[in-house]
Amino acid sequence: MQGIKAWAAANPQKLQDALNANPSYVFFREVAGAEGPFGALGVPLTGEYSLAVDRRFIPLGAAVYLATTYPYSDQRLERLMAAQDTGGAIRGAIRADFFWGPGPKPARSPAACGSREACGCCGRAASRCRASTSRL
Repeated sequence: MQGIKAWAAANPQKLQDALNANPSYVFFREVAGAEGPFGALGVPLTGEYSLAVDRRFIPLGAAVYLATTYPYSDQRLERLMAAQDTGGAIRGAIRADFFWGPGPKPARSPAACGSREACGCCGRAASRCRASTSRL
């Protein structure tokens, strides 16, 4: 994430073209007073508890038990999550986007993903990293 931000700062004239070239880039609308960005259910997403899913396999609003590890770590990440959003790049029953949270804090956390090998990262901003849910 830091590398992407550094490139964007060094290449402001190329940034919009790069963002427009990636159909998986996620845009959220800022809403004053909202606790977070709104998902497909029309409610604010909750950092570390909201998932975007393929609704052909998991219905919106469903509880999803996630059993995996934090990226770059052996530390277990097991919790009940809420399927509150969808995404065009999410395909299949065992794929989901893990919403780390709004703002700069998630990008600084050890959980911020930057490697396909670590957790199936899709190259998105750290706050919208695709987490593997293959151990559901």
